[in-house]
Amino acid sequence: MTQTENSVKGTFEAYTRSVLRALRVGLLIISALFAQNKPAGRAKASDYPVHASIPGLEIGAEYLVHSIPGDNGYYYADDFLVVDVGVFPSSGARVKIASRQFFLIINHGKSISAADAPGMVAGSISPRSAGGFAGQQGQDQQTDPNGAQDGPPKTPYQIVTSAALPEGDTEKPAKGCLFFRFGGRMKTIRSLELIYDPGEGKPKATVPLI
Repeated sequence: MTQTENSVKGTFEAYTRSVLRALRVGLLIISALFAQNKPAGRAKASDYPVHASIPGLEIGAEYLVHSIPGDNGYYYADDFLVVDVGVFPSSGARVKIASRQFFLIINHGKSISAADAPGMVAGSISPRSAGGFAGQQGQDQQTDPNGAQDGPPKTPYQIVTSAALPEGDTEKPAKGCLFFRFGGRMKTIRSLELIYDPGEGKPKATVPLI
């Protein structure tokens, strides 16, 4: 390969890297804007960006990237992917909800992650990321997710457990976040699917996130 060809190849590779960086930043900003302006009081699965149904219930979901909602903003968890979920039992149906029933399928099955307990997530929130919005990790002077309030500020554990999907038997809708540990690079994610497996041989629900 000639020197000119090497130069052209190097320029093209640099351009490709810059485009990919811009796309990743754009996706994070779009996710942040959508999350900050999501509809209040989601009353049904179809109020979420994506949803699916199986006998006895419907599930709505929204992929929040690394954002964990607080009282007045979002925390940023570097080591986890966050999915905001709503589980809506059919009229008269009673369902059991547990985080262990949910799995995240990455790149059509090349990687499978089970949901983590809130306590595991709280330990990953660092002071530099607390108070930031999606895609704003490490920036100063961000809005405090706790907002103005009486008494001491909430701990990361309190914030995460408050945001988490509640567990237990219920006939009513249950809404909250699921957390999936992810140590890879975001640019490697080409598809995400949320799987709900109620167990006991019952049908599973698959919700395509991206």
